[in-house]
Amino acid sequence: MKNNILLKWILLGILGILGAGIVLLLTCRHGSGISPDSVAYISAARSLAEGRGFFTYDGEYLVYQPPLYSIILALIKMTLSIDPMISAGYINALLFGLIVFLSGLFFLKHLKSFTLVFLGTVSVLISYALVQASLMTLSESLFIFLLLLMLHYIEAYQNQGDINSLILFSVPAALACLTRYTGIIMILTGLISIIGWGKNTLKEKIKHSLIFLFTTCIPIGIWVIRNYCVSGTFVGQRAVSSFTLVENLKFFFSTILPWYLPINFTIYYLVFIFLIVIIWMLKERNLKITQGKEGIKLIGPSLIFVVFYSGIIVISSTTTAYDHISNRLLSPIYIPIIYILFVIADKIHYWLAKYFHHILVTVLFGIGIILMMSYP
Repeated sequence: MKNNILLKWILLGILGILGAGIVLLLTCRHGSGISPDSVAYISAARSLAEGRGFFTYDGEYLVYQPPLYSIILALIKMTLSIDPMISAGYINALLFGLIVFLSGLFFLKHLKSFTLVFLGTVSVLISYALVQASLMTLSESLFIFLLLLMLHYIEAYQNQGDINSLILFSVPAALACLTRYTGIIMILTGLISIIGWGKNTLKEKIKHSLIFLFTTCIPIGIWVIRNYCVSGTFVGQRAVSSFTLVENLKFFFSTILPWYLPINFTIYYLVFIFLIVIIWMLKERNLKITQGKEGIKLIGPSLIFVVFYSGIIVISSTTTAYDHISNRLLSPIYIPIIYILFVIADKIHYWLAKYFHHILVTVLFGIGIILMMSYP
């Protein structure tokens, strides 16, 4: 049994190494891609490494972006004398490899079928949105890595309910807020998880919620107060968006649907899944209510993050001007969505295997998922 688990870990580790190798291979010659935000991160890192503080290339304070990614680049420059233009590619390669490996462990922990675990991990490895983000000198890979750590430790807290596990999932959430301002959604996700799925009494939940809020809000609170002191704004002054809510909703769905299937076919795919789930629920309607609660508890934090993160991206893109909704902005929800889909698929697979030949069901599921992954 232990050898079997070890082999699975080794296989997932190989996929993680392969992921890191892909990013290194694509960035070793010319370095990571550069965007306006990249220039701000790099210049702030150079300024910090030189002891001048968080200043960007134009002499302005770093305000539009949180500081953590620049801090990491600066620390590498100070300790290893590697310029951020070069080190960014290596950091993103390492982070992408860890993202693939942690995703695999997450699937392994919750899915009964190792075929689905393997295919789920491969879907992360070949995700266009995640690979694209990892090829740029941007903070998305760091943000996604911290999200995975938080989701992992939220479950540990749900099972243990102690202060140690609370701190373990509070720290990644706090660091995520210092990576991207949308990290505030991770605070909301953690707070709902404590209150809604914690195993403690109401008094303990209130106490733990206050500890969680203190741990996560103080670091980003200090940063935004600093922003206001140096610039008069909390997160920078932005122009009004030129896109309407309807246009941004269109951008949103036209971005995430091609992650899985051609848009014209996706609706039929979703209807098929919906019908299968309904049939499964009707067939298993005698399941205990507690089992339903356990199912919601299993995917709840991921689902909350996907819903609220998507909402804040659509709303902020409608009220303020920055890059329109694209793979980069939505890449943090890729793994939570895949996780939810594969949990549902795993339960349907387990149900079908009780009535049909297990190998046949597994082969058909594998073919379906491979076809789904081949389009992007």
